[in-house]
Amino acid sequence: MFILLVFILTSYAEYLSITALMCSAFKLDFRRHIWKIIFICLSLTYVSYVMRANELALYTPITQIFLWIVYMWLLFRLPLIYSGIVTVTCTMIFAAFQGFILFITMQVTSSEVKSMTITMGLVSSISSISVFIVANLIHKRNMGFSFVSEANSVSDQHQLKHNGVMMFVIVLSLIVFFATYSLTILLGSADTFLLTVVLLLVILAALIYLSTLKEIRKYTRKRLGR
Repeated sequence: MFILLVFILTSYAEYLSITALMCSAFKLDFRRHIWKIIFICLSLTYVSYVMRANELALYTPITQIFLWIVYMWLLFRLPLIYSGIVTVTCTMIFAAFQGFILFITMQVTSSEVKSMTITMGLVSSISSISVFIVANLIHKRNMGFSFVSEANSVSDQHQLKHNGVMMFVIVLSLIVFFATYSLTILLGSADTFLLTVVLLLVILAALIYLSTLKEIRKYTRKRLGR
């Protein structure tokens, strides 16, 4: 019972920290949606628990990413492509944090870190606190991308072309993430954790680079009066 409580609390903290990162990194106004965000994080925690209880842990992350994309699309009225950018980018950032912490933990303890254990709860808590700190720093310094929060239309050809590249990277990111996560679950070795973290960093670099290009294009179009 105690382990279950730890899992629920730490999972809920994970989803709250990722949502905080989404809102700060992409300048989304979360104030009007606090209670809805609380409900969304609770529902994702429930989905995570149910899937793990039914031995479907392998499919939990990818299922939750798709659910989260829909949630963000409905909650903030974003174009679906932008909802995907926000969700995948911030989820990957959290996964990279947690993967790195898991790798260090495995090196220190010289053993596999299993789900729904005190050790995993500690790793989850450190990951959530780290991401909360990053989200707070981004928010306080008014950093992050504004092209998502100021999106009005994605109908013109220039936008569609660039969005096509973003969509390709997002789909590729999900495929790579699912493949490496599956290897990690099946093999449970430190090498697979390290491979996952490295690939996540490469994916993040691509997503952040494309988001930066999109932000630059937004300001260029504003200057030109388009």
